[in-house]
Amino acid sequence: MNKQKIFTVNCKELYNILDEIKDLLNFNFEFLDIRKISNEDLNESLFLALSKEKSKIEKVLSPNKIIYIENLPITLPKLIEIINIFSLRFNFQSQSEIKIKNYKIDLNNRKISNDKNELRLTEREIEIILFLNNKKTSQNVDSLQTEIWKQKKELETHTVETHIYRLRRKISEKFDDKNFIKSDQNGYFI
Repeated sequence: MNKQKIFTVNCKELYNILDEIKDLLNFNFEFLDIRKISNEDLNESLFLALSKEKSKIEKVLSPNKIIYIENLPITLPKLIEIINIFSLRFNFQSQSEIKIKNYKIDLNNRKISNDKNELRLTEREIEIILFLNNKKTSQNVDSLQTEIWKQKKELETHTVETHIYRLRRKISEKFDDKNFIKSDQNGYFI
């Protein structure tokens, strides 16, 4: 398993300490001088910084990815505990968010949102959206009925159409988007 990368920001002493014990940790540490940030891909990285640097750092980096160390001095076990807890929370949150078109789907809170609005969804609505998004072609009522509802194709029911209709209406009303879930002669698609 790859170790998560954490950059120590503007604190060479902290980096040196962590680098000495790197074999005992679940992280790879690198030093980052905030003044020399390049176009390197830092999207999946976390950052460790002293809270006194907060105003400088948040001008350049995403605040929700920064672990601030506030109360100095700090013991090494306490520092490692803080890093581990932050990393677990960050990974849990990032694994629960999926981007579809101009929307972000939050699986933990069952919400769909864009820059302006958010909408609560049912578990079934999330399943429908994810299923349609993961398919490359239109999905007919039978495939939705089989995969989402786990019902046999021969059953005569309008459950799928009713759920799709309600989901489309909710998204249309909240986001003014009538084209999120589309349909053609073969079925539904995103």
